[in-house]
Amino acid sequence: MGIRRFGAVTAAMAMVVLLAPTPAPAQQAVTLRVAITQQVDSLNPFLSIFQAGTEVGRLMYDYLTAYDVKDQHPVEGLASRWESSEDRLTWTFHIPEGKKWSDGQPITAKDAAFTYDLMMRDEVAATANGSFTATFESVTAADDRTLVIKTKQPQATMLALDVPIVPEHVWSKVTDIGEYRNDQVPVVGSGPFILTEYRANEFIRFKANKDYWRGAPKYDELTFSYYKTSDAAVQALAKGEVDLVNRMGPAQFDSLKDEEGVTRNKANGRRFNELVINSGAATRTGEPIGDGHPALKDVVVRRAIAKSIDLDAIIDRVNGGYAQRGTGPIPPVFGDYHLTPDPAHPYDPAAANADLDRAGYARGADGIRVSPEGRRMELRLLGHASRAYDEQTGEFVKRSLADLGIVVDVQIVSDNQLNESSTAGTFDLVFSG
Repeated sequence: MGIRRFGAVTAAMAMVVLLAPTPAPAQQAVTLRVAITQQVDSLNPFLSIFQAGTEVGRLMYDYLTAYDVKDQHPVEGLASRWESSEDRLTWTFHIPEGKKWSDGQPITAKDAAFTYDLMMRDEVAATANGSFTATFESVTAADDRTLVIKTKQPQATMLALDVPIVPEHVWSKVTDIGEYRNDQVPVVGSGPFILTEYRANEFIRFKANKDYWRGAPKYDELTFSYYKTSDAAVQALAKGEVDLVNRMGPAQFDSLKDEEGVTRNKANGRRFNELVINSGAATRTGEPIGDGHPALKDVVVRRAIAKSIDLDAIIDRVNGGYAQRGTGPIPPVFGDYHLTPDPAHPYDPAAANADLDRAGYARGADGIRVSPEGRRMELRLLGHASRAYDEQTGEFVKRSLADLGIVVDVQIVSDNQLNESSTAGTFDLVFSG
């Protein structure tokens, strides 16, 4: 899609709150209860793009390679070793014997080949992660232990293919990927947990995969309970109904400072918040889609919007100081790759107004600007109902752009509705991350 991102505000604190555990009687199952506020868009790994959905997917399915927890370098996933040709166009991955699907069937190179091939030939299967296979020329399983991938050009992500590998003996029977919910329990997977029960927007239950190749999880059961707001999730934590809460706001985090039995974790986060500008959404083949405001194709307008928003004020007033200015999509916690431009992106509303004046975006009698083509500068800003941050920052953006002579209609919608609108290009501005 043709979109532009700016003003990423990197979360400085992973606001995770852990309830001090109560020792369980001997032989009793140990369960971790986690509160979530974001909807799970799909349990189908070919379709899920939400944070909640993809994190649930990671519990169910492994990738070809994984990441070291300290510095993110590639480590063993389903493949234990790999090598590439000198021209970096052919990659060979070796999947050892002994790794099994949760139903006892062996995991082979044919499962990985099936997964990637399905994404290459089925556009729906490429919905979530198709960019990883877009330049693949062929994928073959030379035998049960050897996977060979040939690419049309060198690809930097070959050791970071964030694609859940699915079992061929299950998914080869699926006739319609787009309609397959993947919620018939128990779901066959390769990850540390096995899905045992799911009710959309209510709860998700897992049991430990005792035969997981990395070793059995420390918890026997894992439950995610859905709450419409982070306030409700925090209240559930205080009542002892859940053990862990994430994605809360600074006020909620501060409110738990003296809560008995609660431990707060304040640490550098690995995610960021951003404002996405629809600068001309299009399909992968370049066909325009959606109904974004045409003025947003003008770089002068996009830069003016960026100059008019005070990121430091958002960090102070909305994030409560628990954030850092974003300078790109890679958070500061990744020190080797984080970019700090000099000078930093300026906050200069006076310059933004002057830029729009010079570019011919004149103000009407009511103070609202009109594009040179005669269209009023009225924009829609979509935000997640599951995040208080979006609503609060949306009002901040609305006031900031009002000073530019741009009207902003803040629309706080469900996660699924926001996903549908952003995918279809039917937005002007949207909060993402």
